[in-house]
Amino acid sequence: MKLKRMSGSVAVQVTLIACMALASTGCGGNAETEGSTPTSETDSNDGSDANADESNGSTGNDNQTDGNTDNGNTDAGNTDNGQSGNQGSGDATCDRDGFAAVSQEAGGDGQGFFLYMAKTSESTPFDMLHIQLYQSAPYNGAAAPGEYSVDGSNYADCGNCLLAFSGCNDANQPCEKTYFADLGSLNIAEMGAAGGQLRGTINATFREVTIDAQTYQSTPVQGGQTWCMNDLAFSTSIGNALPGQAPAPEATVPETTDSTCVGLGNGNGISANIGDFTLTNANGEDVSLHSLGCGQTENKALWVLATAGWCGAGPAKVEEVRERFNQDGASGLDMMIVVGEDDNGMPITPETCANYAEKYSPALPKDKVLCDPQWQTTFSKIFHYPGGDGSYYLPWEAVLRTSNMEYIYNNQREGNGDGSSNITTLLAE
Repeated sequence: MKLKRMSGSVAVQVTLIACMALASTGCGGNAETEGSTPTSETDSNDGSDANADESNGSTGNDNQTDGNTDNGNTDAGNTDNGQSGNQGSGDATCDRDGFAAVSQEAGGDGQGFFLYMAKTSESTPFDMLHIQLYQSAPYNGAAAPGEYSVDGSNYADCGNCLLAFSGCNDANQPCEKTYFADLGSLNIAEMGAAGGQLRGTINATFREVTIDAQTYQSTPVQGGQTWCMNDLAFSTSIGNALPGQAPAPEATVPETTDSTCVGLGNGNGISANIGDFTLTNANGEDVSLHSLGCGQTENKALWVLATAGWCGAGPAKVEEVRERFNQDGASGLDMMIVVGEDDNGMPITPETCANYAEKYSPALPKDKVLCDPQWQTTFSKIFHYPGGDGSYYLPWEAVLRTSNMEYIYNNQREGNGDGSSNITTLLAE
């Protein structure tokens, strides 16, 4: 599934919110981009953005976050204006030629999406060029130097996506025209890590298109313009985040994990002993994290699930956690269902939290439903591992060892199984 697409506006980032079909756990990329609220729109993209999200499978919300601030802090001096001919990389007659960049930026989100962005001016109106690389399967966009064909591609399913925009006047509004390259090639001569360099050339023909906001299918405009970029050079340093985005916060972890309970905690990342904090449950009772077993000699497992009333994938995940709790509660499993937003994307209140719990009552004990407006307390204590653009998914889950509140598992990180398997391992200790 496509993690995200950026189209139709001046780097307005569209993060798909549907659920990962593979894991059946996602309401979407970005359950929030720190602080944003979802819309009621359902993304129907499949296969390519198949998502009907990172995000993955079902219902969700298209969240838009502004991805563009000033781009003028990078090297623009090495850009070839591409004025050598009026044929791009094909046989089409070109209405426009080349691209005179005055600013360039590049960076990734740490989750398989990489963006190069150039602008022709720091004042309005300006034109803009994007190289969007969707590096994860099934798109398998460029992650290393090489020559990559864009022949016959469509924006809905490209891994190496070349777009141009003209008549851009505001970072939050669509540009006058959008162009997509479906003929030619992208040559990447150098592609380092953050702090390194991105360098290469574009030989491509861009056609004026419209892009469907739901499917991301690009459709040529009848009688539209053609924009050719022949031997267009790009060169810029690679930042620590997507252009226009601040780097994601980093987790704090101790050199060693304490085998006993640490009241104030010694970090918030994987392997840290999580410090105590208190939330109010749907019954109006205060519940502290450490009261759930911290300091006890018996190893138990705590399954923490963060969700929202608007999250379409939430009920299925809540049911999974509840069933496992019913099965293994007597063997040492505990759970926290942390609700951060209501059905409308507003911060949860005691009233809307109680309403959420009532939907599951009596199958789901109300004392296990915790209220945390936009998960501010929970995520300040248990790091949620957002992407480089600040995005994360809901439902979000973590697993802790209750005897010392060691942070064992987070579903935003790959390579350490899933919540249920980590629960099984802990309960077997």
